[in-house]
Amino acid sequence: MEDASDEALAAAEKALDAAVLERNQVENELKQLEARFNEAKEVWQLVQSLEEIDKKEQQHLFYKEEVNEKRSRLEKAVKAAGLLEMITKTRQLSREAFRDGTAAG
Repeated sequence: MEDASDEALAAAEKALDAAVLERNQVENELKQLEARFNEAKEVWQLVQSLEEIDKKEQQHLFYKEEVNEKRSRLEKAVKAAGLLEMITKTRQLSREAFRDGTAAG
């Protein structure tokens, strides 16, 4: 009967060793999966950040385009104001010259 007990004990030890080995393998797999999960989570966060940055860039480009259009209109208005001032002065000088010419004649 002792042989049967020894065999049962040996079988139990063998089963225990197999269970410990399997547990260690499962723990290693779990650690690898956790590492992959954390990497995937980090990638997802980076993608979210990139999308937000892209959205802000699009807004910035839109506002930049608006500012450039307004700047262009302002430059044209300043040039037009300068031309208007020159035309007004030329007319005034022409009128004064005409008056001086008619007054002298």
